[in-house]
Amino acid sequence: MGLLPRRSPPGHKFEYSNSGYLLLGIIIRTVTGKFHGDYIREHIFEPLGMKTTRIATDADIVPNRVAGYRMSNGRILNQEWVSPTFNQTADGCFLISLDDFLAWERGVRARALLKPESWSQIFTPVVLKSGKTHPYGFAWEITQRGGQTVHGHDGSFRGFEAILSRYIEEDLTIIALANLVEVDLAPITEHIAKLMRQER
Repeated sequence: MGLLPRRSPPGHKFEYSNSGYLLLGIIIRTVTGKFHGDYIREHIFEPLGMKTTRIATDADIVPNRVAGYRMSNGRILNQEWVSPTFNQTADGCFLISLDDFLAWERGVRARALLKPESWSQIFTPVVLKSGKTHPYGFAWEITQRGGQTVHGHDGSFRGFEAILSRYIEEDLTIIALANLVEVDLAPITEHIAKLMRQER
């Protein structure tokens, strides 16, 4: 098997890649000697009080677990089979409850666990070699909506969709979850944000 060609020289273009997060998991294991899931649990989840978050597995019986679905020819079906190997990579391997998601969001809002300069770097758009910026920090999209700075991200895996939109100046965070992969959560969260802002 040959190597894939580069899409662009390093630093010349920004392109989101799940493989970058997979590589991050390998780096965590190399540097710490620990499986990235264990390291993240010990250093992030436990300090933030995230008590039920776990590595995804089809073998374990997980209380209140929700199934993921997909559409096919107008029918709702179970998610397609996912190799257990993909449950071990750092690009989407955790099962997380809404309570734990909220605990994690409170930790991010409070700028917990990291130094202030690290948080500043996380929420600074990437600067390309051309000097242009791209509205993405370290795992956060950084945009402007309705005069507000919004930090957010969405994701899709194993029949699930999730999105988080954090309106910085209004101290408002909207999280939307779906267990049908074809659901587009972005317009839903934007509509909720408009409704919330009208109520204030």
